[in-house]
Amino acid sequence: MLGGNLQDSSKRILIVEDDKDIAEMIIIHLNKNHPNWNVDLINSGEEARLFFKILNDKKDINNIPDICILDILLPGNNGFEICKFVRSHLIYNNLPILMLTALATPEYIIQGLEAGADDYVTKPFDINVLSARIKGLLKKKDIIDNISSSSSLLSFLTLKTTSTPTSKKIDLDLISFGGEDGLRIYLSQYKVCKGPLNNFEEITLTITEFKILLQLVRSGGKVLTRKTLLSTIVGEDVHVTERTIDTHVVSLRKKLTDYAKYIETVRGIGYRMVWP
Repeated sequence: MLGGNLQDSSKRILIVEDDKDIAEMIIIHLNKNHPNWNVDLINSGEEARLFFKILNDKKDINNIPDICILDILLPGNNGFEICKFVRSHLIYNNLPILMLTALATPEYIIQGLEAGADDYVTKPFDINVLSARIKGLLKKKDIIDNISSSSSLLSFLTLKTTSTPTSKKIDLDLISFGGEDGLRIYLSQYKVCKGPLNNFEEITLTITEFKILLQLVRSGGKVLTRKTLLSTIVGEDVHVTERTIDTHVVSLRKKLTDYAKYIETVRGIGYRMVWP
């Protein structure tokens, strides 16, 4: 399995939660079921913002957590502010953020996903469901970390070539479409750019948004159902509603701006990539 066995591999989990009872319950559960994981706790928004700022200032990629479980109602900075701060720095592009909060209404869920969260769990919650969500996000992160070396992707890569009389240069790390002014997906860097090479703009996507875009591109124009996207992006063992995909696609389209037209909604079924 790509990314290895989560049970046996070492992961660093950061919990940002001011409720001591909830934090303790999560820590006990993770320590019991995943003894090789390192679980750290921060209990204020201000401390969390400082933590991420210091790592960014030092470009300390070795100490970036594998996942952040983030409450919203925090002393100091709230979870929405923390999430937006993290997503504004490229060093955290591949950091999954799971919001865990008592704010359960749709407008708050949408606000959290649009702030850059990859998943959203409301309180009260089942600890086993939370654990499944965490493992699902970690699996996605492992896929992103290893995606450039995955042989299964080679069949759909658009090979960028530089024509010369005697040779061709092939870039297996790049998927591009839409011509010179189109979109470019750099696999190993987990990066998406739009516009011409001499005046491009980088698009900051969450892990889920990146995976959705990647799956649509590699589908070759075929329609992907919401269920298919969920099973590929989240995993079979994580149970969320299919409409969760719609929220992520809305956010993805906003970030793609003029290039959002490439993603077509197939009413009642799902989505497909319309090739320019």
